[in-house]
Amino acid sequence: MTQDFTFERRGRTSTAAFVIAGLYIVLIAAMLLLNVSAWIVGIVFLFTIPAVWDLANDTRSGLTLSENDISWFHGKNSATIELAEIKRFRIDLRMDRSVKFIAELKSGRKIRLPQPSTPPLSDLERELTLRELPFRKNPFALL
Repeated sequence: MTQDFTFERRGRTSTAAFVIAGLYIVLIAAMLLLNVSAWIVGIVFLFTIPAVWDLANDTRSGLTLSENDISWFHGKNSATIELAEIKRFRIDLRMDRSVKFIAELKSGRKIRLPQPSTPPLSDLERELTLRELPFRKNPFALL
């Protein structure tokens, strides 16, 4: 009997706060010192809204792999799949070093797990191998 593997991540981290604050300082400096147009700064600002939202709400994400099922959550959304229903897992590595984790069901349906609830690749591979769950790793998938 193997112990349940649990991974959890929080949206409120000091790294995220420093990156967002640093970006805003750079944007303000660009407007004041380099005369960058306000609409350009506004467009860059729009791309930071999801990060600020996660920081403000402290969005939690996680994954639990037990003997019988795999479950995950991100914010208010959650799901569980019985391991008996899963044909195999697919791990796609992207050029930006992010990981796309997909459960391929025996019915042919593919369920993509949310990116924030995916554990680090080394931990994920170790747990799938330890539990003898079939998985395929695809390096550098663009889509």
